[in-house]
Amino acid sequence: MVRHLWLAVALVGVIGVALLLLIGPFLSRGHDRSEAYALSQLKTYVTAQVLHARAGQGYADDLGTLAKEKYVVDAFAAARGPKGTPFQGYLFAEVKTLGGKPVDWKTDFALSATPARYGGSKRRTFVVRTDGTIFSRDPGRSGLVEDFPGEPEKAGWRRED
Repeated sequence: MVRHLWLAVALVGVIGVALLLLIGPFLSRGHDRSEAYALSQLKTYVTAQVLHARAGQGYADDLGTLAKEKYVVDAFAAARGPKGTPFQGYLFAEVKTLGGKPVDWKTDFALSATPARYGGSKRRTFVVRTDGTIFSRDPGRSGLVEDFPGEPEKAGWRRED
């Protein structure tokens, strides 16, 4: 009994350390926990897209496909679109155009994340694109991005490092 309790405590400790390693850098840069989770999901999305593409299928044009293939959790896919069920306080949607040109899902992908409820510490909208770069900005409201500019910094987006 004591041995099982010790293993459970150790497992909880390992999970806690893993979470701190994952979101700690974001929290130290002034991100709140919800923003850190959103950034974590965008990084998961990039990994999922790479795995999907390596399987010879190009990039997936919706989160549902990635969830069906178990690259992302169902709750993440359920947060898709403005009427989705928020996941960790955020909604997600595929970006339709990059720099005014339709996303070619064979060679590109982009995903937007926005607070389900704008306000407090949840003010920033995020976008990740094919090269894995994440950008953020506070547009003054919640809103998923459909067209991501070709030169994001000139349009007021900040690169997340």
